[in-house]
Amino acid sequence: MSQTPPPHARPLFHIRYREDFGNVVRRDIFPIRPYATTEGVRAWCYLMGEMRLFKFDQIEAVKEINTGRDIKARGLWEWCGLPTTDMAFSDELPGALKQSPWVEAPDSPRFRVQFLRRGKACTLDVAPSRWESHRAAFGGLAWPAKSRIEIEWAAFLQITDLQTGEVLDRCDFWRRVLEHRSDEALPWYVQWADQRPVVDSLIAGTRVLIGQFRATHFPTVNGALESLKMSPVDDSGMRAIAKGSNNGDWIRPLTPIERAACRVAIRKICEAHKKDPGEELLRRFPLT
Repeated sequence: MSQTPPPHARPLFHIRYREDFGNVVRRDIFPIRPYATTEGVRAWCYLMGEMRLFKFDQIEAVKEINTGRDIKARGLWEWCGLPTTDMAFSDELPGALKQSPWVEAPDSPRFRVQFLRRGKACTLDVAPSRWESHRAAFGGLAWPAKSRIEIEWAAFLQITDLQTGEVLDRCDFWRRVLEHRSDEALPWYVQWADQRPVVDSLIAGTRVLIGQFRATHFPTVNGALESLKMSPVDDSGMRAIAKGSNNGDWIRPLTPIERAACRVAIRKICEAHKKDPGEELLRRFPLT
Protein backbone atom coordinates (compact mmCIF):
# COMPACT_ATOMS: atom_id res chain seq x y z
CA MET A 1 0.00 0.00 0.00
CA SER A 2 1.41 3.40 -1.03
CA GLN A 3 2.71 5.70 1.70
CA THR A 4 2.89 8.71 -0.61
CA PRO A 5 0.10 10.88 -2.05
CA PRO A 6 -1.15 10.23 -5.59
CA PRO A 7 0.77 11.98 -8.39
CA HIS A 8 -0.10 15.70 -8.69
CA ALA A 9 -2.05 15.59 -5.40
CA ARG A 10 -2.32 18.78 -3.37
CA PRO A 11 -2.32 19.12 0.44
CA LEU A 12 -5.70 18.53 2.05
CA PHE A 13 -5.17 20.04 5.50
CA HIS A 14 -3.23 22.87 7.12
CA ILE A 15 -2.42 22.05 10.75
CA ARG A 16 -0.86 23.69 13.76
CA TYR A 17 1.23 21.04 15.52
CA ARG A 18 3.19 20.94 18.77
CA GLU A 19 6.27 18.78 18.20
CA ASP A 20 7.65 16.34 20.79
CA PHE A 21 10.22 18.86 22.06
CA GLY A 22 7.62 21.65 22.39
CA ASN A 23 8.16 23.70 19.24
CA VAL A 24 4.90 24.75 17.54
CA VAL A 25 4.92 24.48 13.73
CA ARG A 26 2.47 24.77 10.84
CA ARG A 27 2.32 22.11 8.18
CA ASP A 28 0.38 21.37 4.96
CA ILE A 29 -0.33 17.65 4.87
CA PHE A 30 -1.90 14.87 2.78
CA PRO A 31 -2.96 12.13 5.24
CA ILE A 32 -2.69 8.49 4.15
CA ARG A 33 -6.00 7.36 5.61
CA PRO A 34 -5.29 3.58 5.87
CA TYR A 35 -2.30 4.31 8.12
CA ALA A 36 -4.30 6.35 10.66
CA THR A 37 -4.44 4.91 14.21
CA THR A 38 -5.77 6.19 17.51
CA GLU A 39 -2.26 7.51 18.19
CA GLY A 40 -1.98 9.61 15.05
CA VAL A 41 -2.07 9.77 11.29
CA ARG A 42 0.79 9.24 8.89
CA ALA A 43 0.73 12.03 6.35
CA TRP A 44 2.88 13.46 3.60
CA CYS A 45 4.36 16.74 4.87
CA TYR A 46 4.77 19.17 1.98
CA LEU A 47 7.27 21.32 3.86
CA MET A 48 9.61 18.47 4.79
CA GLY A 49 8.93 16.47 1.62
CA GLU A 50 8.51 13.18 3.46
CA MET A 51 6.09 11.03 5.41
CA ARG A 52 5.59 12.05 9.06
CA LEU A 53 3.50 10.79 11.97
CA PHE A 54 1.27 13.52 13.42
CA LYS A 55 -0.09 12.55 16.83
CA PHE A 56 -3.68 13.53 17.53
CA ASP A 57 -2.93 14.74 21.07
CA GLN A 58 -0.39 17.23 19.68
CA ILE A 59 -2.55 18.72 16.93
CA GLU A 60 -3.76 22.19 18.00
CA ALA A 61 -5.71 23.34 14.93
CA VAL A 62 -6.83 21.89 11.60
CA LYS A 63 -7.98 23.75 8.49
CA GLU A 64 -9.55 21.87 5.59
CA ILE A 65 -7.81 23.59 2.69
CA ASN A 66 -10.45 22.99 -0.01
CA THR A 67 -13.30 24.51 2.03
CA GLY A 68 -11.35 26.78 4.41
CA ARG A 69 -13.23 25.29 7.39
CA ASP A 70 -11.63 24.92 10.82
CA ILE A 71 -12.49 21.30 11.60
CA LYS A 72 -10.25 20.78 14.66
CA ALA A 73 -8.39 17.58 15.52
CA ARG A 74 -11.66 15.70 16.03
CA GLY A 75 -12.69 16.53 12.46
CA LEU A 76 -9.43 15.07 11.15
CA TRP A 77 -9.97 11.98 13.36
CA GLU A 78 -13.42 11.50 11.82
CA TRP A 79 -12.09 12.13 8.29
CA CYS A 80 -9.61 9.30 8.85
CA GLY A 81 -12.54 6.97 9.57
CA LEU A 82 -11.47 6.21 13.15
CA PRO A 83 -14.11 4.99 15.66
CA THR A 84 -16.13 7.44 17.75
CA THR A 85 -14.17 8.44 20.85
CA ASP A 86 -14.71 10.27 24.13
CA MET A 87 -11.07 11.37 24.13
CA ALA A 88 -10.56 15.11 24.67
CA PHE A 89 -8.28 16.49 21.97
CA SER A 90 -5.70 19.18 22.68
CA ASP A 91 -7.76 21.86 20.93
CA GLU A 92 -10.80 21.03 23.12
CA LEU A 93 -9.12 21.31 26.53
CA PRO A 94 -9.62 24.38 28.79
CA GLY A 95 -7.22 27.09 27.76
CA ALA A 96 -6.71 25.60 24.30
CA LEU A 97 -5.89 27.88 21.42
CA LYS A 98 -9.08 29.44 20.08
CA GLN A 99 -9.90 29.16 16.40
CA SER A 100 -9.42 32.23 14.25
CA PRO A 101 -12.50 34.52 14.26
CA TRP A 102 -11.73 35.76 10.74
CA VAL A 103 -13.33 34.30 7.62
CA GLU A 104 -11.39 32.83 4.73
CA ALA A 105 -12.66 35.36 2.17
CA PRO A 106 -13.92 38.58 3.81
CA ASP A 107 -16.51 40.50 1.78
CA SER A 108 -16.00 43.94 3.36
CA PRO A 109 -13.15 45.86 5.05
CA ARG A 110 -12.87 45.85 8.85
CA PHE A 111 -9.98 48.27 9.48
CA ARG A 112 -8.62 51.47 7.98
CA VAL A 113 -4.85 51.33 8.34
CA GLN A 114 -2.06 53.82 7.86
CA PHE A 115 1.34 52.24 7.34
CA LEU A 116 4.77 52.90 5.91
CA ARG A 117 5.74 51.56 2.50
CA ARG A 118 9.20 52.44 1.20
CA GLY A 119 9.35 55.26 3.74
CA LYS A 120 6.03 56.84 2.70
CA ALA A 121 2.72 56.75 4.58
CA CYS A 122 -0.10 54.85 2.83
CA THR A 123 -3.74 54.34 3.82
CA LEU A 124 -5.87 51.30 2.96
CA ASP A 125 -9.11 49.67 4.06
CA VAL A 126 -8.36 46.05 4.89
CA ALA A 127 -9.78 42.90 6.44
CA PRO A 128 -7.82 39.98 7.92
CA SER A 129 -8.14 36.63 6.18
CA ARG A 130 -8.17 33.44 8.22
CA TRP A 131 -4.75 31.80 8.59
CA GLU A 132 -3.03 34.64 6.65
CA SER A 133 -1.65 36.75 9.53
CA HIS A 134 1.31 35.56 11.58
CA ARG A 135 3.75 36.91 14.18
CA ALA A 136 5.70 39.03 11.70
CA ALA A 137 3.02 40.35 9.35
CA PHE A 138 -0.66 41.08 8.82
CA GLY A 139 -2.26 39.19 5.94
CA GLY A 140 -5.61 39.82 4.31
CA LEU A 141 -7.48 41.70 1.59
CA ALA A 142 -7.32 45.40 0.67
CA TRP A 143 -10.18 47.41 -0.80
CA PRO A 144 -11.49 48.48 -3.28
CA ALA A 145 -9.67 45.92 -5.45
CA LYS A 146 -9.93 43.12 -2.84
CA SER A 147 -6.28 42.38 -3.56
CA ARG A 148 -4.23 40.20 -1.24
CA ILE A 149 -1.80 42.14 0.91
CA GLU A 150 0.85 41.45 3.54
CA ILE A 151 2.20 44.23 5.79
CA GLU A 152 4.79 43.95 8.54
CA TRP A 153 3.21 44.76 11.90
CA ALA A 154 6.02 47.16 12.66
CA ALA A 155 5.15 49.26 9.59
CA PHE A 156 1.69 50.21 10.91
CA LEU A 157 1.26 53.74 12.20
CA GLN A 158 -2.43 53.96 13.09
CA ILE A 159 -5.46 51.71 12.75
CA THR A 160 -9.18 52.47 12.99
CA ASP A 161 -11.77 49.75 13.57
CA LEU A 162 -14.44 50.58 10.98
CA GLN A 163 -17.14 48.81 13.01
CA THR A 164 -16.56 50.53 16.35
CA GLY A 165 -14.60 53.67 15.42
CA GLU A 166 -11.92 52.67 17.93
CA VAL A 167 -8.40 53.88 17.18
CA LEU A 168 -5.71 51.23 17.77
CA ASP A 169 -1.95 51.32 17.87
CA ARG A 170 0.05 48.53 16.23
CA CYS A 171 0.32 46.55 19.48
CA ASP A 172 -3.46 46.61 20.04
CA PHE A 173 -3.95 45.73 16.37
CA TRP A 174 -1.59 42.73 16.65
CA ARG A 175 -3.54 41.46 19.66
CA ARG A 176 -6.91 42.06 17.98
CA VAL A 177 -6.06 40.18 14.79
CA LEU A 178 -4.20 37.37 16.57
CA GLU A 179 -6.39 37.12 19.68
CA HIS A 180 -6.89 33.40 19.01
CA ARG A 181 -3.14 32.93 19.50
CA SER A 182 -3.44 33.86 23.16
CA ASP A 183 -0.46 31.74 24.17
CA GLU A 184 1.97 34.06 22.41
CA ALA A 185 3.58 37.18 23.85
CA LEU A 186 3.74 40.42 21.89
CA PRO A 187 6.93 40.22 19.76
CA TRP A 188 9.68 42.67 20.59
CA TYR A 189 9.85 43.94 17.01
CA VAL A 190 6.21 45.05 17.28
CA GLN A 191 6.49 46.45 20.80
CA TRP A 192 9.62 48.48 20.04
CA ALA A 193 8.90 49.36 16.39
CA ASP A 194 8.99 53.15 16.94
CA GLN A 195 12.21 52.93 18.92
CA ARG A 196 13.99 50.34 16.82
CA PRO A 197 15.35 52.58 14.01
CA VAL A 198 17.00 54.81 16.64
CA VAL A 199 18.29 51.92 18.73
CA ASP A 200 19.42 50.00 15.66
CA SER A 201 21.39 53.00 14.37
CA LEU A 202 23.02 53.63 17.75
CA ILE A 203 24.00 49.97 18.08
CA ALA A 204 25.54 49.95 14.60
CA GLY A 205 27.37 53.23 15.21
CA THR A 206 28.70 52.10 18.58
CA ARG A 207 29.99 48.85 17.11
CA VAL A 208 31.88 50.77 14.43
CA LEU A 209 33.31 53.46 16.71
CA ILE A 210 33.90 51.45 19.90
CA GLY A 211 34.17 47.92 18.58
CA GLN A 212 31.23 46.47 20.47
CA PHE A 213 27.86 47.28 22.00
CA ARG A 214 27.57 46.54 25.73
CA ALA A 215 24.91 46.53 28.41
CA THR A 216 26.66 49.56 29.93
CA HIS A 217 25.55 51.52 26.84
CA PHE A 218 21.84 50.78 27.43
CA PRO A 219 21.21 53.87 29.67
CA THR A 220 22.73 56.21 27.08
CA VAL A 221 20.58 54.74 24.32
CA ASN A 222 17.47 55.07 26.48
CA GLY A 223 18.49 58.64 27.26
CA ALA A 224 18.34 59.36 23.52
CA LEU A 225 14.89 57.75 23.31
CA GLU A 226 13.59 59.76 26.26
CA SER A 227 14.88 62.98 24.68
CA LEU A 228 12.69 62.06 21.68
CA LYS A 229 9.72 61.42 24.03
CA MET A 230 9.84 57.70 23.26
CA SER A 231 9.44 54.99 25.90
CA PRO A 232 12.71 53.36 27.00
CA VAL A 233 13.48 49.82 25.88
CA ASP A 234 13.99 47.20 28.58
CA ASP A 235 17.14 45.08 28.74
CA SER A 236 15.63 42.07 26.97
CA GLY A 237 14.31 44.28 24.18
CA MET A 238 17.68 45.99 23.81
CA ARG A 239 19.44 42.62 23.50
CA ALA A 240 16.85 41.41 20.97
CA ILE A 241 17.33 44.49 18.80
CA ALA A 242 21.10 44.13 19.08
CA LYS A 243 20.87 40.52 17.96
CA GLY A 244 18.75 41.45 14.95
CA SER A 245 20.55 44.71 14.17
CA ASN A 246 20.86 45.57 10.48
CA ASN A 247 22.68 48.90 10.59
CA GLY A 248 19.56 51.01 10.97
CA ASP A 249 18.14 50.37 7.50
CA TRP A 250 14.80 49.13 8.77
CA ILE A 251 11.17 50.16 8.05
CA ARG A 252 11.92 53.90 7.92
CA PRO A 253 14.88 56.30 7.85
CA LEU A 254 15.78 58.44 10.85
CA THR A 255 14.28 61.92 11.03
CA PRO A 256 16.61 64.94 11.46
CA ILE A 257 15.59 65.19 15.13
CA GLU A 258 16.39 61.51 15.67
CA ARG A 259 19.77 61.88 13.96
CA ALA A 260 20.58 64.81 16.25
CA ALA A 261 19.69 62.74 19.35
CA CYS A 262 21.87 59.89 18.05
CA ARG A 263 24.82 62.28 17.58
CA VAL A 264 24.55 63.35 21.22
CA ALA A 265 24.33 59.76 22.45
CA ILE A 266 27.26 58.55 20.33
CA ARG A 267 29.42 61.43 21.58
CA LYS A 268 28.65 60.43 25.19
CA ILE A 269 29.55 56.80 24.54
CA CYS A 270 32.79 57.80 22.76
CA GLU A 271 33.77 60.19 25.56
CA ALA A 272 33.29 57.41 28.14
CA HIS A 273 35.68 55.25 26.10
CA LYS A 274 38.07 58.12 25.30
CA LYS A 275 37.40 57.71 21.59
CA ASP A 276 37.16 60.43 18.95
CA PRO A 277 34.10 59.81 16.71
CA GLY A 278 35.67 61.94 13.95
CA GLU A 279 34.12 61.95 10.49
CA GLU A 280 32.29 58.67 11.07
CA LEU A 281 29.80 60.48 13.31
CA LEU A 282 28.94 62.96 10.55
CA ARG A 283 28.73 60.22 7.95
CA ARG A 284 26.33 58.08 9.97
CA PHE A 285 24.21 60.89 11.40
CA PRO A 286 24.30 63.86 8.96
CA LEU A 287 22.56 67.05 10.03
CA THR A 288 20.59 67.28 6.77
